Amino acid sequence: MVLIMSSSFKVGSASLSFLGKLLWAILHVMPDFDVGCHLASLNDVLWNTERLTKVLGTVDGVTVAYALLILFKELGYPKF
Repeated sequence: MVLIMSSSFKVGSASLSFLGKLLWAILHVMPDFDVGCHLASLNDVLWNTERLTKVLGTVDGVTVAYALLILFKELGYPKF
């Protein structure tokens, strides 16, 4: 595993989330939930929802997938 770039941000009131750019994917880790998964792109809602709901559950997985889409679209964050 080669970490190219990493970022962190807060989701909700107290959940920390880390994004790391690997050579082939984005690694998303939420240590407060003891979970992490690979994402293809921050704007791929279908893939991200599928991956995130497996580790976070339906409501939280969908919420985080759309939050990542907003970060990608509205804020241009992160520049992966």
